[in-house]
Amino acid sequence: MKTKFSLKNLNQTVILILFGVFFTSNTMAQSPIPSGTYIFESTSEGITTSHLFLLDKDYMVHTIFSKAPADFKKTVGGFYEVKNNNIVLNLEFNSDYKNDSIKTISIPYTFQNNQLYLQFDGSMKKMEMEPQNTQDLDGKWLMAGRVTEDGESRRDTTRPRKTMKFLNQGNFQWIAFNTETMEFFGTGGGKFT
Repeated sequence: MKTKFSLKNLNQTVILILFGVFFTSNTMAQSPIPSGTYIFESTSEGITTSHLFLLDKDYMVHTIFSKAPADFKKTVGGFYEVKNNNIVLNLEFNSDYKNDSIKTISIPYTFQNNQLYLQFDGSMKKMEMEPQNTQDLDGKWLMAGRVTEDGESRRDTTRPRKTMKFLNQGNFQWIAFNTETMEFFGTGGGKFT
């Protein structure tokens, strides 16, 4: 049996191959870590220290604090990608930049059986994922203006001085920072509905 060769068959084959390559590369580029809120807590001398990780598909914020007594320790955040079992975080802000000058962090991780383990403080820590609570406003929001009794004043969001609010499945954190100088101005956070 002879197979008839035609330009139409060749075009269909090329399109299928290109679709397969495009689909595979896009699927592979996505983070293997599910978006969500992850927390690790440790207690020493009666004080519980919390490590809170807010992750979406390409952005992560890591904040260290204690609740009782309330004490802010550090926050870092920026766009990340996954490479060779490491989360490579290119920082947009680092509250401790004046002391450590760190702009990039590489965090070894494993994700197996729906469980995330991150390495910090010298060992792998099991992260507890908070229940999924996706809400309509989840995402990263830059402050673009203010409304007062005198009207609205707009702000250029392309400038390096930014105030961002990261809403992630019932948790939020706002951060004021400068992407050029790595200056850190303040942060706060909590739960929202």
